[in-house]
Amino acid sequence: MAFSSTLGRASETARVISTRLGVDAVAEVPALVERGYGSAEGANITGFDEVTKRSLMEGGESVKSVVSRGTAAFDWLKSVYPELRIVIFSHGTLIRLLFSDLYGKEHLRVANAEVTEFGVNLIQGAGVRVPQLH
Repeated sequence: MAFSSTLGRASETARVISTRLGVDAVAEVPALVERGYGSAEGANITGFDEVTKRSLMEGGESVKSVVSRGTAAFDWLKSVYPELRIVIFSHGTLIRLLFSDLYGKEHLRVANAEVTEFGVNLIQGAGVRVPQLH
């Protein structure tokens, strides 16, 4: 089973790769969308220093909100499809912030089209989270 963000690039990538994998359908999950950047949405930040970039990004959806939304989406997918191996197509910032929260240290970057495989115990909702990367 495959799931993707509702945003075009992730959804299109999901359809193309799912077809190659022989997966029949891709379900779009709104909670898998990229972080909302508020007034910086779509802005060209090329050439800006890191402090300026962070300042612009902080005007949108909070890190706490992104992590909460992403964790809820993964928890929901795990609870509805506990026995299935699933493929999730999302966005770098959402994944980076989730990993940073789960591991307790900053996860610096998730490259475009990067594949990250992990066990269901990575996201456990409330309680202790035990990362199990494969």
